[in-house]
Amino acid sequence: MTSRFEYVDYDGPSAAISGSIRKTAVAMERAINQLPDGRPKSLALTKLEESFMWAGKAIRDKQLTLPDVEEPGVNPCPECGAPRETRNALCDKCDLFREVK
Repeated sequence: MTSRFEYVDYDGPSAAISGSIRKTAVAMERAINQLPDGRPKSLALTKLEESFMWAGKAIRDKQLTLPDVEEPGVNPCPECGAPRETRNALCDKCDLFREVK
């Protein structure tokens, strides 16, 4: 078993999810930076950093527990039905990450 303190490289689906979350976090950061300086702005940025950290941990933990066997191309997005490479992948059509259970 991998220790919770060991570095884990993201696989393709996990990297896609992380990239989507990072893109959203950067957009939120830009919006927050337009607010006047002060404690509320500082807290908003701190909580954004914290949520990004926890999202990364969730992605890492999920990657370590996913089964290695998936069927490429037969994992439709539950939102729009478009085929995805794996069941835990970012949908190219609707740009949503939805896990198929």
